[in-house]
Amino acid sequence: MATSEVDAILAVIEMERKAFSSHDFDSYAEAHHHAPYVSWWNASPIAGNWVRTGWDETAPLARQWLSSTQPETRGGENGIIENLVVRVSDSIAWVSFTRRYPGPVPAHRAGPNPAHQLRILEKHDGKWKIVLDGFLDPSTGAPRTSVLRLDPTGSIVWKNAAADAALAADDDLIVRNGRLHIRNSEADRSLYDGIRWADDLGKQFIPRRGSLPIVLHTGEGRPAKVWWVIGDGGTILFSLGDDGRTDRQLDVAAIIFGLSTAQKAIAGHVIAGRSLEQAAALMGIKESSSRTHLDRVYEKTGVRTQGALIRVLLSVAAPV
Repeated sequence: MATSEVDAILAVIEMERKAFSSHDFDSYAEAHHHAPYVSWWNASPIAGNWVRTGWDETAPLARQWLSSTQPETRGGENGIIENLVVRVSDSIAWVSFTRRYPGPVPAHRAGPNPAHQLRILEKHDGKWKIVLDGFLDPSTGAPRTSVLRLDPTGSIVWKNAAADAALAADDDLIVRNGRLHIRNSEADRSLYDGIRWADDLGKQFIPRRGSLPIVLHTGEGRPAKVWWVIGDGGTILFSLGDDGRTDRQLDVAAIIFGLSTAQKAIAGHVIAGRSLEQAAALMGIKESSSRTHLDRVYEKTGVRTQGALIRVLLSVAAPV
């Protein structure tokens, strides 16, 4: 293959990278062919798993994204390309490589492992243009607990093997005309608010990814029931199992609200449905001390009921 052709192809890929990092839509557009079959394929814990097809359909989303202050495009300037493979014919080329970061990992990466990338280019009017962008972050993984996949109307479109048994055993969940519901009307409204939230995450050029707790507070002395709605690259998931998500969220909330070790422990007992007497016994303190700790948690979070406290603690910066 001619060195000049390889250099021209790599220059287009570098133009695209710089344009994406610097929020330069015009240069980003110049690097791509404008056709209905142009595609973007992505698998990432940050942005989820998604596909975009068609320049006319995708360009407005890209323009909007690159005019924003989204952090995912920042911090990639110091990546080192390795394992470069370039294959060229008369009018088509494909390029694969990995990119790693010797310093801090940029915002669009979930971990330190090198990301695998693919570009397919075509030559039009003597110039190489990208027709497919592929990005695979090896940190990407599947849900580790029982999950349902929902459409934007709440209909169940898929479930894994563990979800059948979990759904049958959960008396608070029902399926009506194929749609998932919670028997408690307030929690059901929260569920559908969460479904709309997760659906909206997938409508941007680079979809967002996140999780939102759906909390059913069953009263003091009984554990709160927590389910999770997860938005993942345009996919809406409903988690019937915890998989440590609640504990991870409490860790985050303790940092955000500045909870002491004892205050975090009390909050955990409240989520578990234990009374202050039970919490005090487990912590080896007086019941009056446990109430003082709980009052401090109320002051720091700005709520005054246990139900509201559970929702606040599990909703701030909810982890995926």
